[in-house]
Amino acid sequence: MSYNKTVYNSQRTPKTKYPETLCKYIIDNFGLKKNCNILDVGSGRGEFAEGFSSLGLNSFQIDIEENEERNRDLPFKKCDLMTEDIPFDDNFFDVIFHKSVLEHFSDPEMIVDKMRMKLKPGGILIGMVPDWNTQYKTFYHDHTHRTPFMRESLEDLLKIKNFSKVNVKIFRQLPSVWNNKFFMYLSIMTQFLLPDIKILYKIKWIRFSKELMILAYAEK
Repeated sequence: MSYNKTVYNSQRTPKTKYPETLCKYIIDNFGLKKNCNILDVGSGRGEFAEGFSSLGLNSFQIDIEENEERNRDLPFKKCDLMTEDIPFDDNFFDVIFHKSVLEHFSDPEMIVDKMRMKLKPGGILIGMVPDWNTQYKTFYHDHTHRTPFMRESLEDLLKIKNFSKVNVKIFRQLPSVWNNKFFMYLSIMTQFLLPDIKILYKIKWIRFSKELMILAYAEK
């Protein structure tokens, strides 16, 4: 059985409205324009590609395998990034997006090189990876994880690869905190004051107050 069928099936990981909510945040926060070409790298079920498409962007997607739950109306190409180049023209995309992808590779520099090649001059790379500082206890629950990241290491990687305007920050996957300081402080308090007890992680507020992501923006 494949990775997607095992880890990201509707029974184990039910679909939610979060992908579209995150897509809207990214569009608004980074000023992405309608009708721009955006590539979702490691698209899985295609939920983020679908979210960007519903908000007016031209979505494309690649993944190492097909997914039965993917929206078939959106362009998709199979691609093994370990051995293949991204199967689109160089300098084609205005934006490339990847979420929970780079940590699956033992050579993330090579993957960043391949994505940079497909961006237009001035194109934007937006990515998210787990924050090692807050996910070191659970990072290797996924046996395909290879490279942990901290904010500093991801920032250095992007600068080494000649990206400009690099902005890397810690990110909480809780939409209620994105524009609300009170909920942000409440989430921070939850992170540090509640004990790390496994059963508590079933509560999304607690889990995503403790398990943070790193969100990176960079321009070619």
